[in-house]
Order: sequence, then C-alpha cells, then structure tokens
Amino acid sequence: MVPKSQSGSPLSASLLLRVAEAADGFRDGQPHWFLVERKAPHKLTPFDNEAAANAALKKAGAAKAVVLGPFVTGEAPDAATRKRSKARKKVRAVHVFYEGSKKATVVDVSKVDAIFLSESAREKFVYPYYSRVSGIAETARRSKRSLASDDPVSYHTPWTEIYP
Repeated sequence: MVPKSQSGSPLSASLLLRVAEAADGFRDGQPHWFLVERKAPHKLTPFDNEAAANAALKKAGAAKAVVLGPFVTGEAPDAATRKRSKARKKVRAVHVFYEGSKKATVVDVSKVDAIFLSESAREKFVYPYYSRVSGIAETARRSKRSLASDDPVSYHTPWTEIYP
C-alpha cells in the first residue's frame, strides 16, 4: 500500500508493470510486498511482510523507492492438488559443470525459476521479455554485461531479476 505521505506521487506504468511481473512470478497464494525503485529499470526487492518492506524503505528513502503490496497471485492449492504435489518429485538443486572444471556450481532452485545456459537462450527468451518489462536501454545493458562475462549461465528469479 502506498503510504499517505506518498499518495500524491504518481507511479509510472513501467514501475507498475515491473511489480505486476514480479508478483505474478510467485503464484503461491501468499501476500507479497515489494520495495521498488522509482527510477527505471525499477530494481525490486520482495518481502513477505509489510513491516520488513517499510523498514527497507526507511533505509532506501521514500524519494528513491516505494513499497507496494500486498499482492497475491495464484490460488492456494486445493486438496487434490496438494495430494498430487506431495507425490511429485521436487528439484532441490541443479549442478552446472563448466568445461575444464571437475567441481560443480550448485544452483539452489528455491531461489531461481529458470536457468539459461547460453547467449542464444538469452536472446530468444530473456531479452524479449526484459525489453517489455525493463525497457530497451536496460535490456541492452544486460546484454552487454552478459557478453562481457565468461559465465554462460544466467539465472532468473521469480521476482523478475536475471543474474549475472
């Protein structure tokens, strides 16, 4: 919820799109709040409670960011879905082995919802999505950063961040 002290401050459509995409990424039926930078590309931090989000806002400063929420996406699973979910295998981690290395990089899948293993994958899936959510300039910056990195793997979080 926008605090009364900020109620007169207009929010950009790009900021609202960024929050909508982040909220939709959770799909867990639980409330989520977001600390969002007002300036594009609207860096965003998710929170499970309003008090923690507002504490982070005090540190960030209301002129630079805003707390929005709660947002709930997805339905709480019904009994049949819960029963099936218990029987369904869950992935805990993905191990990435780089050429020339015997040690794996372990990806904790509780923190990411997609892994992209090549620049080609980023060009097909990541950049078109981010150009819509974050704008062309931010997408170009991400592409340059990716091309400059020697790490071909990128990770996408449920709240719409991509690393590296």
